[in-house]
Amino acid sequence: METSRYSIHPSKLAEDIAMVHINQTGSFQELNGSNATGFCRIFSDFADKTSLNGVQFIKASSSLPVKVIWSLLLSAAIGAMIFHLYSMFTNYFAYTKHSQIDLSFSKLPFPAVTVCNVNIMRSSQKDKAGQALRDLINAINPQQMMEKAKDWKPTMDYSSGGDARRMDNFLDNFSMNMSFTNDRMEAQNTYFTETCKDCWEKESTSSSSNTVEYNFRELFNRESETTRDILGHQVQDLIQQCSFAGRKCMLTNFSRLHSTSYGNCYVIEYNKFISRKSGPDGGLELTLFLETDEYIPGITNGRGIQVVIHQPGTVPFPKDEGIAVAAGSQTFIGLRVVKVTRLGEPYSPCTSTDNFVTKYSKTYTRNTCQKICQEMSVRDKCHCYDESELELYDVIENPTGLKPCRNMSQLMCVSKVVFQYDGTDSSCECNNPCSETVYAKSIASRQWPSPSYADLLIQAICQEKPNSTCSVLKNKDNLNKLEDFIKLNIYFEDLNYEELSEQEDYTTTQLLSDIGGTIGLWIGLSVLSLFELVNLVTELIAYLFCIKLGNH
Repeated sequence: METSRYSIHPSKLAEDIAMVHINQTGSFQELNGSNATGFCRIFSDFADKTSLNGVQFIKASSSLPVKVIWSLLLSAAIGAMIFHLYSMFTNYFAYTKHSQIDLSFSKLPFPAVTVCNVNIMRSSQKDKAGQALRDLINAINPQQMMEKAKDWKPTMDYSSGGDARRMDNFLDNFSMNMSFTNDRMEAQNTYFTETCKDCWEKESTSSSSNTVEYNFRELFNRESETTRDILGHQVQDLIQQCSFAGRKCMLTNFSRLHSTSYGNCYVIEYNKFISRKSGPDGGLELTLFLETDEYIPGITNGRGIQVVIHQPGTVPFPKDEGIAVAAGSQTFIGLRVVKVTRLGEPYSPCTSTDNFVTKYSKTYTRNTCQKICQEMSVRDKCHCYDESELELYDVIENPTGLKPCRNMSQLMCVSKVVFQYDGTDSSCECNNPCSETVYAKSIASRQWPSPSYADLLIQAICQEKPNSTCSVLKNKDNLNKLEDFIKLNIYFEDLNYEELSEQEDYTTTQLLSDIGGTIGLWIGLSVLSLFELVNLVTELIAYLFCIKLGNH
């Protein structure tokens, strides 16, 4: 018999609750007994209308075994669907990624270039330094060191039973009669001896040649900023010629950077420097005068410059990131640009440069962040500031009320912070930048200048130098004349550049598509079919709500 549609009304709940049973033909029949509820009618209506595969066969079949088989098939399909969906969501929330490389071509903004003379201080200006620094310079007498080398005897090891082995060398063990005691080095040695018992440094001692350099640097960094500016090489002396794409650049395009290792460095950075063609003719050309007569004997033991090529707006660290360029050479540095873009959370942690620029007025780099974090940790734990990283003073200000770390307890604290810091401090995360420009470099060099051209350069310099200085330059032999100069060419090898970007392995769009495909594959539902289930749930809730009202 045909069943009439069941309706729910709170005031006639007892009349509306119909009881049904299944007759021999498998159809639903309404009764007034007490063995069925109105839930059956709701599910019966759902079975008649739903597009969910298998449900109609369960209802329509008159054979119990067939009903069981279809029920098992539907249950298995739903189980397989759930497993399939679980696998997809697991894959999606793993947030895997891959790198994609694209090649592009356009005119390119030129990078910032930092140039440092390897000689940190001019010998002619040493009288303007503090007494301790002057005493150290006077104590480092190369002639005295040569006399000591004649009398020095190495320590020999005979324990192997064969030929004796030399255990040390003169440069590691010569002694200078210097009154200055480097408390920083003493603090480091104490830290390794007492605290870091598994460290390699505990098994060895400091090299004498390194000790001289450290002592000099420690005293130099204690000079005031104004004094350090005067002691170092000046931009108008170092930069004899500068051009970009064949046109003169000005000394006003240069800014001074205070370097811990090299004193006065100079950064050329100008946002109008745009390379429109590749090769040396489209790049930067510098002619540099090294003033090798100003090199301090025993401190500066080589001739040349240190060059850093870095993204505009970033802080350069010449000792860590620099390229060494020898005196008496023309060096060509060809660049290729790689622009890196990272997805960020949740795919990979990265740091946007915006907040960093707002706080420090510099573009974010991981190296800068780590050095700032380390310095802030020193200030927080040692209650003083570390004066060994002069490059940071152009980024963070010296705090009022804090003095430099100089006494032994403070330097012990600094040593502990510095040597235990590994960049994983949770209070100061230094991730890779979300976007950065990297410069791949290829370097070539040749001897430069020729003796005749060196004479021409000296003649040009003599136009601005005192006669005494000019006389010294002209009286040099050819080799020493050549080693007073460097020519530097920095350019893009090609205006093609790589864009290296992180891409999602499994996007949200693909997930939604796969969800629809999975549900359609196993139980034949579409998006609209899902609303049939929503409608069923709504009817069940409404029915229960009406029962509750009827009970009251």
